[in-house]
Formats: sequence, structure tokens, C-alpha cells
Amino acid sequence: MQEDLTGLKEKIDKTLDKVKENPELKKHIEEVAAKRYDRQNKKIAKEIKAKEEEKGKEEKKLKAIEKISELVKNHPTLNNNLKGVLQNKAEIKKLQAEKEQLMAKSNRTPADNVRMVDINQEISDKQQKADKNKGLMMDYIKKNKLEITEKDIDGLADYATIGKDGQVNVGKALSTAMKASKQNIEKLDKEITRQNKKFDKNRQAIINFKFRYFLKRIRNVIHKI
Repeated sequence: MQEDLTGLKEKIDKTLDKVKENPELKKHIEEVAAKRYDRQNKKIAKEIKAKEEEKGKEEKKLKAIEKISELVKNHPTLNNNLKGVLQNKAEIKKLQAEKEQLMAKSNRTPADNVRMVDINQEISDKQQKADKNKGLMMDYIKKNKLEITEKDIDGLADYATIGKDGQVNVGKALSTAMKASKQNIEKLDKEITRQNKKFDKNRQAIINFKFRYFLKRIRNVIHKI
């Protein structure tokens, strides 16, 4: 294997030497490389734009969470409303998990079927309670023209967990949501920076190719004179 690799390296080196000796072939290869870098940069530019748009949405989401946090801190009634939303949604998630387990059973009993009917009713009741509390919050938000949407409130449910006391901690849900959002923004920033570096590297390679041919043309003109 070592001998094969050594032989392959020698062949590659000889091919490169021939390329260096053939200006036209070298020019062709570099032009192909420049076009390839250009195509890559067009793709990278689209990726950067998509990541920047995603970052913008995440930053907007973070601001909304921060506003909700400040809102419930200053208004105990709204804090209770938010707890009503998160508590019921967390319990719905728990009920849905129980329902899925029952549905997955191959030998469901009559009692299981009755329980599934009860679960559906409980889910419906809790959803109504969650919607009612969210509606009360949105009434205040719209009245005071705050930049908070229903989607912002619903999104907090992903970070709400039921504690040992059977209750959801609103403050903990908000802080966890803010932390996750900040981490997402940081991750997107790093990705945008990485893509920008790649873009600049490709662009510099293209500039270098063009500059070399520009100098070559100047030399040719001077030589003719």
C-alpha cells in the first residue's frame, strides 16, 4: 500500500510539473477553479442570508420573551394568566403522552378505552382554560400595543415542566426560554461568521486569479512595445 501511495504521489507531482510548464493549461485550470469558487460563493451568500433571517426572527422572539417576563413581574394578574396557560398546556402534554401509550397497546381493555375517552375530554377542558387565560393576556397586550404575539406565549409551553408539587414555575419557564433563545442566537452568529470567512477566502482566491492574468497582459503589452 505504501509503495502504491508513493507511486501515486510521483504521478501527481509529474502531472503538476507538466501543468506548470503549460501556461495555457494552467490558465484553464485556474479559470475553472475561479468559476467553482464563484458558484460556491453564490451558494454561501444564500446560506448567510437565510441564517441572518433566522437570527433576526430569534432576536425578535427573545425580545418578546423579555417583554413577557417584565409584564408578568409587574402585573400579578397577568402572571396568573400565564401560569394558567403553561399549567394547562403542560398537563395536556402529559395527557397526550398517556393517550399515546394506551393507543400503542395491542391488547387494550375496556377500561383503557374508557380512559382514552376521559383523556380526550380532559384535554379539551384544559385547552379551553389555556385559551381563556391567553385571551385575557392578549386583551391587555393589544390594548397597550405591546409587541407580543399569541405564538410568543404558546412557545413558552415548550419550556414549562410540572414540578414535584404538581405546579409549573412561570419564572423558571421564562428564564429557560430566554437562555435557549440566546444560545440559538450565539450559534447562528458563529455559523454566519464561519460562512463569511469561507466567502472571503473564495473571493480572495478569485481576485488573485484575475490579478495574475491582469499582470500577465500588462507584461505582454510591455514586451510588444
